[in-house]
Amino acid sequence: MLGLSWLNLPVAGLLLFPATFLAGNLLNAAGILLIMGYALQTGNLRTAALEIPFPLLPLGLLWLRHPLAK
Repeated sequence: MLGLSWLNLPVAGLLLFPATFLAGNLLNAAGILLIMGYALQTGNLRTAALEIPFPLLPLGLLWLRHPLAK
C-alpha cells in the first residue's frame, strides 16, 4: 500500500499537463480499482463499498476535458 501511495504522486502530476491528462486519469482510476481489489481480497466489504464512487471522479474529469487544452 505504501508503494501505491508513492506511485500515486507522479500520477497526480500527469493531470497537470493536457498531453498526459488521459493517462493520468486512467492510472488514477486503475489505482482506485486496485485498492478495491485489495479490500475485497482481505474480506473488507465495507471499504470496497465505500470506494465505489471514487473511480467515477477520474472518468468524469475525462468527460469534462482538461481546462487548459484549448
